[in-house]
Amino acid sequence: MSVIDDIAAAVVTEMNGAPSGTFNQAFTAQQLYVPLFDLEALSALHVSVVPKGRIEEASQRNATMNEYSIDVAIQKTVPDWAATSMGPLLTLAEQIGDFFRLKRLSGVDAMWARTEHRSLYSATQLKEKNLFVGVMTFTFKVVR
Repeated sequence: MSVIDDIAAAVVTEMNGAPSGTFNQAFTAQQLYVPLFDLEALSALHVSVVPKGRIEEASQRNATMNEYSIDVAIQKTVPDWAATSMGPLLTLAEQIGDFFRLKRLSGVDAMWARTEHRSLYSATQLKEKNLFVGVMTFTFKVVR
């Protein structure tokens, strides 16, 4: 497998192996390339890990610093836009972000560098389908 696939797989393994109580909701993360589901299937919580991209730059004379971006998507239909429906999903996103902060991934030599959560959810998906879609981008550094 490619390095980015190995990192995505490690992200899935880390989340799925987290101690009970780490996250406010139970889920099983999946590594996917296109996290599309039928709307009916999204009545259950889906957490998808998607390889996104890589930036490579010179680091030392014989090494490069690679930044691998991994998206983590949270998807679930909600009955309404009230805080009681949205709040737990926003909390979950925050908990996942906290979980990876300063973490070195097991099984791959990748270290967390940053988390981006520029838009907490898609207002369009929420308005049109009552679907919460939140995507965070995690960047992990690897020296090669």
